[in-house]
Amino acid sequence: MYRFTVSAPGTVILCGDRKQTCVAASLDMRTVLKFSSFPTKLVRQGFIEIKVSSIGLCMKIPLRIFLLHFYGVNYCQTLDDCELFESVKSLTFLAGLSGNYNPNNHAHRLSVQAFIFLLVFISYRKGIVIKSSFVVEVLSELPIDENLGCSSSFVVCLAACFWRWYLLQKGTARYIFNCRDLSCIMKYAYLCEKVVYNSVNLINVAISTGGRIRVFKKDDLMSNIFFDVPSMKILLVFSNVSETSMKMKECLSSSADLILRTLEILSNKFIETLERIDDIIYLQQREFIEINSDRLINSYNDLVTLIHMNQGLLRALSTSPSNLALDIIGAFARNFSFGGKTAASGSRYAFILLLPNTSDELIQHLITILESHGFPAKITSLNCSGNIIHVNEELLKALGTLMHMNQGLLRALGTSPSNLGLDIICAIARNFSLGGKIAASGSRYAFILLLPNTSDELIQHLIRILGSHGFPAKITSLNCSGVIVQ
Repeated sequence: MYRFTVSAPGTVILCGDRKQTCVAASLDMRTVLKFSSFPTKLVRQGFIEIKVSSIGLCMKIPLRIFLLHFYGVNYCQTLDDCELFESVKSLTFLAGLSGNYNPNNHAHRLSVQAFIFLLVFISYRKGIVIKSSFVVEVLSELPIDENLGCSSSFVVCLAACFWRWYLLQKGTARYIFNCRDLSCIMKYAYLCEKVVYNSVNLINVAISTGGRIRVFKKDDLMSNIFFDVPSMKILLVFSNVSETSMKMKECLSSSADLILRTLEILSNKFIETLERIDDIIYLQQREFIEINSDRLINSYNDLVTLIHMNQGLLRALSTSPSNLALDIIGAFARNFSFGGKTAASGSRYAFILLLPNTSDELIQHLITILESHGFPAKITSLNCSGNIIHVNEELLKALGTLMHMNQGLLRALGTSPSNLGLDIICAIARNFSLGGKIAASGSRYAFILLLPNTSDELIQHLIRILGSHGFPAKITSLNCSGVIVQ
């Protein structure tokens, strides 16, 4: 039985145009996929189930029908991509499927086809053994059809899910994807986008897979990845305009070439500014310059100016729709000395880049103003991690239980000293549903394992309780690096 969770971010175009040089960033609004397989003995009739809450999809495929269709008499591992896709489409019309799948619902149809296509494709290529029932449940914070990378984030999660399943069946249980993993996940996700969604969108797939801020040149991935640039806080604002008003016409004026050349120059300036921020952060981390450096704020202000100019050029080029709502959002951003821009070509969302020193009060004031004009806004960030595997909290809780049992056995064996102090520390840990144990045989120290979602407030409360009983405690971590040269 396997249970794990993977997630992938959305995508925002920071600067430039997809057809030329552009800078794209990962948007920390993630698609989350939960995978659960079940032992054969526990399930009377095997099944494969997919649930996608954002589109109200729940579909269950009997395992017998699935295996007969793809691994029965018509099984052919050498099917090309298009032939396999035709086989995938024919499966959804077979009798015996249950749930609320509606083939006339565009989102339902594409989601199911992407799910089955990637499952079978990776299974054929890597030899995944499909003998037991499993459920794939998908939740997403990303709005659909807003060019924020929703479909790319979805297919990247699917590819990562089946790739991790393949690794687990091989006996490889790593919790961080390595470069080869990410390369394969990106390749499979890109193929699925091309075949199922009829979309050639390397930018969104690359960002959902690898995250960070990246530079692209005419849809080709470039080497510029900004590792030291920190997460950038933004407001993501919905313009509330109708979808019909978002229809855009290409600029056919004689000034188009000039605008495109100017946009290219602007994109290169934007890249130079990011490189400057990258260098400043690098120096700050090594304490060569002060943390609150004016150089850093000045560089962010340069980004704000370039974002304003970029939005104006896109409007002139007609790749950003001309409507009053987006103009108002941009004007509010300028009034607060922030940079505002459409999140992507054809999107009804805009983002406002917040400066690192922007106070929470000012952000809330801006949100209040935007919402009073009918523009819902939420705080999120750019430049987050790409596709990641989430640590299973239930497993960590199980570790805590095993630690309690281990401590009891050590006490019974006499290798852990019997004293009231250690008993009280472990009892306090149990009261917080945490695992506590002596740090080492003969030691007077104990450690308490904290869960990933344990809040800072709860940790401080626990430290105060321990301190009130005369047990000083400090926060530290396990599983760090070994000997290093600094």
